Amino acid sequence: MTVPHWSSLTGKRILDLSRLLPGRYATSLLAYLGADAIKVEGPVGGDPLRVAPPLFDALNRNKRWPGSLVWTM
Repeated sequence: MTVPHWSSLTGKRILDLSRLLPGRYATSLLAYLGADAIKVEGPVGGDPLRVAPPLFDALNRNKRWPGSLVWTM
């Protein structure tokens, strides 16, 4: 998908620490609208949604995963 040229979120950075579906969906929409979304997964096992690859891919499109950002619970 292409980012709309009129988006006011272009250049904004979003940190996605979500573990439930509404947060993942919201940050994927913000990423689609031009925000730089950074997905941070837990240190053990990563994102639990990885067991459903199509859903995982749909909710995490347009996001990036820097390897140095890991949070603990």
